[in-house]
Amino acid sequence: MIGGLKQRIGAALVSAGNVLARRPVPPQGRLLKYQSSDYRRDSVSDGLTPKKARSVLLAADGGDLSEAMRLFSEMEDKDARLQSVLSTRRLTLTGMDWEVVSAAELEKGIVDKVLADESAAFCRDRLSGLHDFDQALTDLALAIGPGLAALALVWNGNKLVAIDPVPEMRPFIDFNRDKRVRIARTQGDRVGFLGVPPNFVVHMPHARHGLPMRGSLMRSIVLIYLIRNYAIKDWAVFSEVFGMPVRIGRYDPQATPEEKFEMMSMLQTLGTDAVG
Repeated sequence: MIGGLKQRIGAALVSAGNVLARRPVPPQGRLLKYQSSDYRRDSVSDGLTPKKARSVLLAADGGDLSEAMRLFSEMEDKDARLQSVLSTRRLTLTGMDWEVVSAAELEKGIVDKVLADESAAFCRDRLSGLHDFDQALTDLALAIGPGLAALALVWNGNKLVAIDPVPEMRPFIDFNRDKRVRIARTQGDRVGFLGVPPNFVVHMPHARHGLPMRGSLMRSIVLIYLIRNYAIKDWAVFSEVFGMPVRIGRYDPQATPEEKFEMMSMLQTLGTDAVG
């Protein structure tokens, strides 16, 4: 997978080099307008139910990835075991050594050696000026869980000056247009930028055939997470009432419908407050 990450960033830089050959400079500065709501948002996992989880996953299948990406992120935040497993995978991946190699060395006689060597030199030159490139690899490795991660390339003239992680709520897929990953300019934007070089790098591990969300590791864990979450809540509730004397009430035959309804409500909460 480390090869896949390097290939995507390398392809982005090579594409940028081709762009520079056709026009003076790529789009300048940061194309995305970052908002505080990109990082402060309502929780998706709080009060998660089977119905809500199904709704989130169906929305992702339709191209709206925002809630699914948030859910997967919150699942990792709240589940220590899940966070440990994913972190181990990412650290194993990003801890490997890497280098930029000319395609002419890998596919001798197939590609133009001069062009391939120039492209490799272009990549080395641009990456050598980035102090946070290893962090960029880590950001792309986040795709192991949700199935997609994106970076925004920031240019100053012909120089790549920064690689910014794209907020998890920005990527989407427009199936009515071109079925390609797009990056929303601002929240709510449904036009966006195509997630392609020289502006963006999008990594999708493709663990299985189909849409990126369907091949994500986290999607297959949603049901397990949901069941475990219910089990923890039930155990916490049981621990609160264990040992408490159960108090049972009754109503007279002349009780009003309102009194009967109140008694039924108390019976329904018997397991949480030991009063029914």
